[in-house]
Amino acid sequence: MSMTTGVSVDVPRLYIGEWIEVLELQPRAIATQAGVSEPYFNQLIHRKKTNPSPKILARIAGAMGLTFADLWKPPPSKNILKTIQGMSDEQIARLRDRKVAS
Repeated sequence: MSMTTGVSVDVPRLYIGEWIEVLELQPRAIATQAGVSEPYFNQLIHRKKTNPSPKILARIAGAMGLTFADLWKPPPSKNILKTIQGMSDEQIARLRDRKVAS
């Protein structure tokens, strides 16, 4: 809840920590490459800081090899990532465009 207005504001959830785990990245290396302090980056990973600037998020996404939008999406499982690593871009695009039967 905002202290000044008394209005509750929902902040979209970031999945930085989950992406780091699935991609097996080193937080220290990502923080360094993104130009943010390690303590600040750890606060983002553990959701203690929830409102980083878009500029910082763009640098973090780039350092992680992700798009800016990916940070708000849960990552796929490690098994799925291992499966698609050997696929061509065309094969991945076809999978992404398939409709799931209900």
